[in-house]
Amino acid sequence: MQHEYWDNKWKANDIQFHLPEANTLLIKHFSCMPTGKVFVPLCGKSLDMKWLLSQGYEIIGVELSEIACRAFFTENNLPFSVLEKAPFTIFKSENIEIWCGDIFQLPMEICANLTAIYDRAALIALPEEIRIRYVKFIKELVKVQPHVDMLLITIEYEQNLVQGPPFSIKEEAVQKLYADTFSITKLKLPDDYTNVFKMNTKFKEIKTEEGIYWLSFSK
Repeated sequence: MQHEYWDNKWKANDIQFHLPEANTLLIKHFSCMPTGKVFVPLCGKSLDMKWLLSQGYEIIGVELSEIACRAFFTENNLPFSVLEKAPFTIFKSENIEIWCGDIFQLPMEICANLTAIYDRAALIALPEEIRIRYVKFIKELVKVQPHVDMLLITIEYEQNLVQGPPFSIKEEAVQKLYADTFSITKLKLPDDYTNVFKMNTKFKEIKTEEGIYWLSFSK
């Protein structure tokens, strides 16, 4: 899971992937969904979770870095408790739990009655061999639910021009990874949408395009 890589990123505060506000694509597409339980993999301290809370969603997040977990609550002035449930440390407040640890060790039962998944930064953060394992985990997670929708945001660029993460994930890769389990619809980016990856200095001179997909699973 590249524990050391991400741990060092957070310790050095080298977190250009963290956005200063909620993602407009999340706001546009989740606003039409009924409230329910949303799983946010590799969530960091994303302000997307704050927006989801404000809309009445219940959140289960998972994140490797304790720095990120603690910062989400302290920076947003949310009272929280900390529980130990080996091998995880759980940061908990009203309608939100962030499980600090390895996503592949996450107990499936905590995502019972899951209604949605929001993946803005998980799939693109993982090198191919771990990405395949992650997708298998997501498929196992949704198959015990009656219905789950997922909003997936990716980035596309010429991978040989810059080293990931984030890694370039093209539409054909999304189809190959998920089409056997989900119905996949590629969504159009709004005309006035600002490419958030341009905030990252590594992409300043690189042409990038975001991909946004709505994936739906039903038994």
